Amino acid sequence: FSFAESFSGPLDVLINNAGIMALPTKELTSDGFERQFGVNHLGHFLLTGLLFDRIKKSKDGRVINVSSTAHSIPPGTLNRDDLNFEKGNYQPWVSYGQSKLANILFARELDKRIKMNKSIDANVSAMSLHPGACRTDLGRYLFDPSKANPFQMALLSPFLLITKSSFEGAQTQVKCATDKSLAGRRGSGRYFVDCHEQRPSAQAQ
Repeated sequence: FSFAESFSGPLDVLINNAGIMALPTKELTSDGFERQFGVNHLGHFLLTGLLFDRIKKSKDGRVINVSSTAHSIPPGTLNRDDLNFEKGNYQPWVSYGQSKLANILFARELDKRIKMNKSIDANVSAMSLHPGACRTDLGRYLFDPSKANPFQMALLSPFLLITKSSFEGAQTQVKCATDKSLAGRRGSGRYFVDCHEQRPSAQAQ
């Protein structure tokens, strides 16, 4: 809250990128939400709302949600009746997938509401993207010896050979933030992978 209150716009680009992935055991945020969903989606949702008046002041405001192809992890839906895994067993990858699906749905819904609300006299775009599998601390529960399951780490280690550097992984975010062809809301509501538009899963549309 203090960050949003201290920021005096206009804000041209907001990239919602903070995240955690595949926590091996269920954890809750201080507000009582399942941690992956809370950090990966609810935090971004709140920050965007708090900063939206500043974004509206921009001539070409952009809200960019960093999602993932993991949004289609089975069952590939939002279990709105049990987002906290209180009724069923906690599943790390299902939880992560739900949070990434929420990122896309949030961008698409924000785009729709901007279009419908005539009182928002603003040139604001909302889009989402998959940066690719990157060699960053996001994978600490998969590859960090102090946190990862040894068997799982050994099984997945070869996968590191085909991952991106953080620089490479940032390119789609940079495109969404700066590409002039996406100005004037031409990028709004769209989903990008490797700097090109792609169709997300059916549940994300």
